[in-house]
Amino acid sequence: KWTITVRNNGPDAATGVNVTDILPAGLVYNSSSASKGSYANGVWTVDALDKGSSASLNIVCLVNKTGNISCKWSLC
Repeated sequence: KWTITVRNNGPDAATGVNVTDILPAGLVYNSSSASKGSYANGVWTVDALDKGSSASLNIVCLVNKTGNISCKWSLC
């Protein structure tokens, strides 16, 4: 499980906010929960985010391989 958080530091509200998080090979999507918007097919559609606000997405996966799993984010 991991959490992605987005924050709008302004100066204006943001619209059309999307976050792409494609699962690396060896992980199988299990479930997700978002404080705002929805997650499907590797894209979290946040939509609008007011100035000074944030939103979070939790993703739960199953490991479906042995050995190391690599991703491009340093948090993996």
